[in-house]
Amino acid sequence: ENIEPMKAYWVKANGSGKIILNSVSKSNSKNATTASQVTANKLTFSDKTGKQQVLFFGGEINLPLEKFELPPIPPADAFDIRFESGRTVALINDHKEHRILLQSLTYPLYLEWEITDNTIYRITDRQGNFDYELKGKGSLSITNEFIKSFSLAKIGRATQSVEILNYELKQNYPNPFNPSTMINYRLPSGSYVSLKVYDVLGQEVAVVVDKFQEAGSYTVVFDTNTALGGLSGGMYYYKLQAGTYTEIRKMVLLK
Repeated sequence: ENIEPMKAYWVKANGSGKIILNSVSKSNSKNATTASQVTANKLTFSDKTGKQQVLFFGGEINLPLEKFELPPIPPADAFDIRFESGRTVALINDHKEHRILLQSLTYPLYLEWEITDNTIYRITDRQGNFDYELKGKGSLSITNEFIKSFSLAKIGRATQSVEILNYELKQNYPNPFNPSTMINYRLPSGSYVSLKVYDVLGQEVAVVVDKFQEAGSYTVVFDTNTALGGLSGGMYYYKLQAGTYTEIRKMVLLK
């Protein structure tokens, strides 16, 4: 890459030495690390303005970690996404959480992932507003502007079944939403599942799931456009019934 006039640059050295800048010398890009050179899982973040950052992670990284070091965090109004380590890579060999820092984004934020090591990972915001399992390839849009960081952790091998011990109904995402939102729930055993949406008066406005399902983790999309007569903005409740388990959560539809 070339050094351009009137721009600031960051230099990191692990020993004493000299830097000689020559205006007529050619740039040497042989040491530049590109995404195509990295053998690892990949997360690509893009905001509404098109600014983008790619993060790598996994149990094995084919290049030295120093290749992924970033300059110090820029001023608060500058776009920046990185692991808390200050790198664009995280070596994940256990179930420890690795924090991803976000700065000065223009929402919505688009997240794409490519998992190549046959492992399931989990990305959350630690506040309960966002919780998603990553496996294979996929993408989603994040509209909650209050999310300022993520936590990334390994769950297990994709070829292994992740044991589910309890019933669980998670908070929908995004919330507030318009016109659709995702609802995730977990079943420790096969059950007849009923997932319905109610208004504040307790009247049923939509049936999202009404069938028998085997044990596992499920994500369904509730689209208000499919509700009979349409829905107005406001608070709604969604209720999960599976076997003897019942749980209700709130969600807010924006109009």
